[in-house]
Amino acid sequence: MTDLESLVLECDPARSESYEMPPVESIVALTREGSAATTVRRGFRPSHRGVIIWVALLAILVAAVVVGTRQLGQSSRRVPIGVPVAKSKVAGPEPATAKRHAPVRNASPPSKSTSAGDLFPISGVVMLQMFDTSSGVGIGELGDEYYLVDTHDGGASWIVGGAVPNHEYAKSNAVTPFVSSLVFENDSDGYFDNGNGDPIYTDNGGRTWARISTEGLSGPVQSQMSMSQGDVWLLLADCSTSDADATCKDQLLTYRFGSMSPSSVRPISTGTGSGYLQVVMLDRSGPDSGIVAVGEDSTDLLSTTDGGRHWSPVNDACTHDQLIAMGLAEISTSHWVLYCQLDGGMEQGVVEVFRSLDSGQAWTLVDYENESNIGTIGDVGHAMAADLTLSGDRRILWDVGEVEGIGCSPDDGVKWDCGVPLVTGGYSSPIATAGATEAWLPADGVIYHTVDGVHWSKLS
Repeated sequence: MTDLESLVLECDPARSESYEMPPVESIVALTREGSAATTVRRGFRPSHRGVIIWVALLAILVAAVVVGTRQLGQSSRRVPIGVPVAKSKVAGPEPATAKRHAPVRNASPPSKSTSAGDLFPISGVVMLQMFDTSSGVGIGELGDEYYLVDTHDGGASWIVGGAVPNHEYAKSNAVTPFVSSLVFENDSDGYFDNGNGDPIYTDNGGRTWARISTEGLSGPVQSQMSMSQGDVWLLLADCSTSDADATCKDQLLTYRFGSMSPSSVRPISTGTGSGYLQVVMLDRSGPDSGIVAVGEDSTDLLSTTDGGRHWSPVNDACTHDQLIAMGLAEISTSHWVLYCQLDGGMEQGVVEVFRSLDSGQAWTLVDYENESNIGTIGDVGHAMAADLTLSGDRRILWDVGEVEGIGCSPDDGVKWDCGVPLVTGGYSSPIATAGATEAWLPADGVIYHTVDGVHWSKLS
């Protein structure tokens, strides 16, 4: 009998005269000398090769049982009630909102210093400008430094573009969002003005900056920037000296976006007086049109429709009770809403809301409240606000309370009851808008976001 026939005979019960499957305990490992110590049932004729084959078969059987048991355990693992089972992600094209480059993100936010490409903590974003519902830029504060940051996921995360230069004025004056301006076309190109008459420009996402010319205007200056259809306005309240009796001049400088020098410098037709005058852009409705508040305590409203060549007085409904124009929203060419207030102390006082249907020539009082709740009309509240913002579809008004929260009006300021109040204890930045009703508000280390203009949530 050949070796192959002997091997088959040992393993094939059909060809063995008296074959029985040996129990596990019957098989013992071979010794180094090649002999085997076995306890064999009657009729089984072992050989070295037979023992080896049986051991191999048994090992395969045991391995198959172990693998099968593990797979069964994994497939039968129970999912807690109410927890959805994640679906597999299917590879597909990038979203339409994806930008032309994707910055490298670090694993964790920086603690004290940061550089281009780093992930920036959302708690440090103090002001922002959105280009659309997913992308925008902002100013981030980290310690004593400020950075240009950008987002491509609707404000949920921010990436450092570069540091904002620390000019002499910035060493003692931090970025104050309500007097600072971000005027960007995309995440690379734009202007930043700290409100002190020293605007700067970058064309590489904040890696480098250059000061723009203000045609020699100097001295204690308050400034504000805005843009419409590529035309950038820089409002300046320029005082030649710090003398309290000095004459201050309000100026409008116009730049074509990307330019470092103004194409025109035009005086605003009123604004002389003592001290430092405020020049506030209340509304920018087009490249040549806007409404400003000038004079001490913003007591005069002026409008232009030809890029500042001519200015016309606007009937200021706020002044009859010595209130201050806090905000103006242009619903349409002739339909305006004016928000007035007078601080009586402790961030509360008198608040009045007016509506005009003839471009500000005549006003109708639609809302009035005071801290005594006497003679009130409507429900605007008597807390002071710091900003008035109109939604993209021009249907919702938001006022940003200095101590309470956001007021929301769906009907031109008549009622301030959108139904879901957002109370955070005060704000430090204007609202940024995009799309029909989306808005963002950096406040107290978080960013609030709304999609429908009514329901707000914290981004994280």
